[in-house]
Amino acid sequence: MKTFYGVGVAALVTVMSVICQEAAAQNPQVGQAQQSNAQSQPANKPLPGITAEQAAEIKASLATLSPEDRELAEAQGFCPIMLKNRLGVMGPPIKVMIKDQPVFVCCKGCVRKAQSNPDRTLQIVSQLQIHGALAKLSPKDRQLAVAQGYCPVMRDNPLGVMGTPVKVMLGNEPVFLCCAGCKRRALANPNQTVAIVADLRTKVADEAARRARVEARPTQR
Repeated sequence: MKTFYGVGVAALVTVMSVICQEAAAQNPQVGQAQQSNAQSQPANKPLPGITAEQAAEIKASLATLSPEDRELAEAQGFCPIMLKNRLGVMGPPIKVMIKDQPVFVCCKGCVRKAQSNPDRTLQIVSQLQIHGALAKLSPKDRQLAVAQGYCPVMRDNPLGVMGTPVKVMLGNEPVFLCCAGCKRRALANPNQTVAIVADLRTKVADEAARRARVEARPTQR
């Protein structure tokens, strides 16, 4: 399978693993279902992993950006260098243009590192955007989208790379698309679409199993 903006199956599985780990830490009963990100949380509730005061600081910091930049920063969610830092927790995020793409970092200290390895930075940002888009789905739908991984119409597109995935029902089978523009083609041949989704689920599961085997190997000295 090809990659989209440097995000292949392996990178996508990494994102899904992070989402699932966050969900399990927040609510073990949810299992692999991911929890909502900063943008999907009610304003009066603290974000996962931070205090209510920090959530208020983040909101105030993002409010200083232009509407367009604020939307981009909210979609990214976290700094690509200091991955545990939510954008806005250290003041207004700093915008950096990398290969003509806007990237936000948490502070001035991260600018040079983001620019020093542009391909890696853009790949991480793509993963963060996927994370945020999938987090806007319901827990059950997030789990299904994680298992599917990619759009069955635009098969190079990881679900979430173009915003919140679009859900369609083909018979009793829930199918997720990268965008509304794929809906007509998915519905035109439902049996083929469902077959493609089954294949995508197998590819993502196989890659996850492969990564698990690699990580389980003892480190050679």
